[in-house]
Amino acid sequence: MKNQPNYSTKHIVVFFLFLLTYSLQSQELEWAFSDGGHLTERALNVEKVPGGVVFLSSNGLEKRNETGQQLWRFDFFGLDEYRYSSKPSLGAIAVDESGNIYARLTFPSNNSNDTSISTVSNIDIPHGNSIIKINSEGKLLWARKITGSKSVRVEYHKGSIYAIGLFSDTLNIDDTYLFDNIENTECGNSYEDLYAEDIFIAKWNTIGQIQHGVRLGEAAYDRLKAVTLDQKGNMFLAVNYGESYCTPNENRIYKISPDLETLWSKTIVKEYEQGNGTGLLNPTDLYVGPNGKLYYWCYVSGKVFTDTIRIANLANYGSAAALVEFNARDGSFLNYRFFEGFSVYSQRGHMAYYKDHLLIATSFRETQEFDNGSITTVNPGEEPVLLKVDLNSFNFDHVMHLSGIPQPYHTSVKDWSGPVVVDGDNLYYSGSFSSDTLNLTPNVNLYNNSGNNDQDYFLTKYSFAGLDFSTTEIDDDGDGVSNAMDLCPSTALGEEVDEQGCSLVQKDSDLDGVTDDLDTCPDTIPGAEVNSEGCSQEQIDTDGDGVPDFRDNCSETEAGVLVNEDGCEIVTLDSNLFQIETVGEACEDANNGSIFIQTQDSSRAYRVILNGSQEISFTGETLIENLKAGQYDLCILADGLDSDMLCYTLTIAAGTEISLVGIVNLGARTLNLELSGGTVYKINFNGKLLQTTQSYLELDLKEGLNQVNVTTDLLCQGNATYKVDLGSALRVAPNPFSDEIDLSYLSNSNVVTVNIYNQTGQQVYQKWFGPWEPIILKDLSHLKTGVYLLEFLGNDTYYSQKIIKR
Repeated sequence: MKNQPNYSTKHIVVFFLFLLTYSLQSQELEWAFSDGGHLTERALNVEKVPGGVVFLSSNGLEKRNETGQQLWRFDFFGLDEYRYSSKPSLGAIAVDESGNIYARLTFPSNNSNDTSISTVSNIDIPHGNSIIKINSEGKLLWARKITGSKSVRVEYHKGSIYAIGLFSDTLNIDDTYLFDNIENTECGNSYEDLYAEDIFIAKWNTIGQIQHGVRLGEAAYDRLKAVTLDQKGNMFLAVNYGESYCTPNENRIYKISPDLETLWSKTIVKEYEQGNGTGLLNPTDLYVGPNGKLYYWCYVSGKVFTDTIRIANLANYGSAAALVEFNARDGSFLNYRFFEGFSVYSQRGHMAYYKDHLLIATSFRETQEFDNGSITTVNPGEEPVLLKVDLNSFNFDHVMHLSGIPQPYHTSVKDWSGPVVVDGDNLYYSGSFSSDTLNLTPNVNLYNNSGNNDQDYFLTKYSFAGLDFSTTEIDDDGDGVSNAMDLCPSTALGEEVDEQGCSLVQKDSDLDGVTDDLDTCPDTIPGAEVNSEGCSQEQIDTDGDGVPDFRDNCSETEAGVLVNEDGCEIVTLDSNLFQIETVGEACEDANNGSIFIQTQDSSRAYRVILNGSQEISFTGETLIENLKAGQYDLCILADGLDSDMLCYTLTIAAGTEISLVGIVNLGARTLNLELSGGTVYKINFNGKLLQTTQSYLELDLKEGLNQVNVTTDLLCQGNATYKVDLGSALRVAPNPFSDEIDLSYLSNSNVVTVNIYNQTGQQVYQKWFGPWEPIILKDLSHLKTGVYLLEFLGNDTYYSQKIIKR
C-alpha cells in the first residue's frame, strides 16, 4: 500500500478546464491522468465516494479527490514477498455510503493446493479468492474466503455486500457455505461435463459476518456475464446457460431478491429455435435505471431472431452491438436498437443514467451511423465513444469520440472505453489505450508508457453542465406517461394506468402469469403454480380462516373463530364457565369421595381428563364418584374440538370417625360438647335422644352419673361417649386421707388429669398420668386439714368427689 503518487516516466496528470472542439455540443474536461507499466493495463472500475472517487485498474486501487489529486494507493505488492507465483490483485470493487471499499482479492500461491492463510497487519488473508474491506483511508480491515470461486463480481446495497461469481468444482464461502457443482451427467464423463460451472451468490454485512449463500444453475455450463442491482437491492444477472457441446445454449436473465431468493428467471433467446443457429447474444453489461427499466448491452456475431428482436450482423468484420430494454419488474421486452460491425475485441458497454438519458461508454470500429450523424475511427482498430440514448425517442447520439496516434511500428489501435460514473453534472470516464498518445482535446494528450502496442489506463473527469440533454416527452400509446418512464408502452387507448404507464390488464404484480385485472390473489410467492384466478394452493381459502383448502380439514369454519393448522376451530376456555366442588370420603378408606363439575355453557360438550388417564365427556354437568382420598389433577377441554385446556389440582379429604370433647362447668353444672367428624349427630344423653347438625352443644348435668353417647347415620363413623360422675361413683381411698389417695382401680388407657381444688376454688394440686399408669396421688401432706374437691378428667370420662384432709 502506498500513500503517495506513483510518478512514471511518461505519466501525466492534467488539471484544467478545456472545451472539446469536436464534441456534439460542449462539455468541459476538468482533469485527466493515465498510468501503466510495460504490460497491458486496464481500467476495471470507478466509483464515486465522499470527497472524490476510487479507481480500480489492473495496476492497483487508488483514491483521488475532486480535483484529481491522488490521496492514497493500495496495490497489495506488500503481500508478495517473492513467495507467490504472481502478484496479488484486486478484480472488482463496490463502495458504501461512507466511502469504504469492498473488493475481490486474488492472492495466489506457488502451490495450487495451498489453502493456508497469511497474516498481514494482523489480518488473516486466505490464499485464493476472498472478499476484503478497505476503509476510506486505504486501510485493510478484514478478509473473508471464497475458495474455489472464479470471475467474482462485488456489489453493495444498504449494509449488505454481495459476491457473485462462478465455481466449477467445490466452493467454500467463509467456512459456512460449502457447495459442489452440479455435474452434467447427460454429456458423458468428460472433464468439461463433470466440472461445469455453477453460479453462487454470497452475502455479508459490513463487519464481515456471513449472512447467506446460495447456488444457482443447472447441470450444464452457467456463464455469468453481467450483474447489476436496482435501487431496492434486487439483483439482476445476465447468464448464458448451456455453453457446452451437448446442451443447447440460451440467454437468461435472473432477478434475485436482497435475501437471495429467485424472483423470476427469463429465457430471452435459445439455440436452434426461431431460426437461430449456435450463435446467440453475448451480454456484457446490465443496468437498471430509475425509470424501472433494465438495459442489456450485448454483442451478436451473426444473427439472433426472437418474436421481438431481429439482430443480424451483415458486416464483414466485427460484431453487432445491441441495447435491449426490458421491464425490470417482470422481464418483459420493451425495445431494442443495434449497430452492425461495432467491435471485435472491446465488447463492453459501461452504462450510467443522466437526465432521462442512458450514457453508454463503449468502443467502435470503422464508421458508425448514429442519429446525430456518423463517426469514423481515425486509425485502424477500435476507439472509445460515449453515446447518449434519449429514453423517450430511443435515439442514439454520439457525445464524445477519443482517438490517438498509434505507437511506432504499429497501425491498429486498441483504445477502449472503461467504466463510467455520474455524480451530479460530472462524468468520471475511464478506459485504456494502446495509442502512443490519446487525444482528449486537440491540445491535450495522454502518453502511453507501455510500448509494443500494449495499453495504459486512464481516468478523466468531465462536466456536462453545458451540454444539452434536453428531451421532448413522447407518449406513443397516449396513456399520459412518457416513453422514458412507460413500462407498458402499448396500453390500449382509454385504459387507466399507474405512474409507470401500466393498466391492470398489462400488469402482473406478483409475476404468476395472471394479469392484475384477473388476479384474485395478488401476492402469490415467486414460482408458485396458480389457477386461472392467479391463486396458488396456498392462497385458496374458501372459509377465510387462514388455512388453505388443500390442508383444511374443517372447510366450513364460521367467520372469526380461531383455528388450528388443520383449519379446525380452536375453543378458548374461560375459567369462569366452570364450577368445581369436591366431596371428601365419608369414612376412612371408604373410597366414596366425589368431584362435581358444572358449566354455564350447555351448548358444547366438554371432556374431563382425571390424572392424565381417566376421560369423561359431559354436557352441562357431571359427577365423578367413588374416589379415594388424595390429590387429583383434573383438566377440562372441549370435546371433539381443538381447544386450550384448563387444569386444576384438587384434594379429596380422607374420611374420619366422629369424636367429641367434653368440658364440665361444675359451677353451672353443665357439660359442653364439641363434636366433629359428622354431619348430623344423634345424641343419647342420660337416655334422652337428641339430633343436631351443630358442632357445639351444652347439656345440663344431674347429680350422680351422667352419660353421653353420640352416633351418625353412617355406621362406619363409629360412636363417641362421655361420662360425668358428680360424686356417686368415685371411690376415694382412704377418705379422709392424710398423705396419699389411691385411684388405681380406674382404667386409664389414655392420658388422664387429676386436679384438687380448695373450698375457694383455688387449684392446689395437679398431676398427669400416662396410659395404664397407676393413679396414686402422693405427697399430699402439705395440704391443710379441711374439705377439698377432687376432679378426674379422662378422655371420655369426668369424675368429681369431695374429699377430707385430716
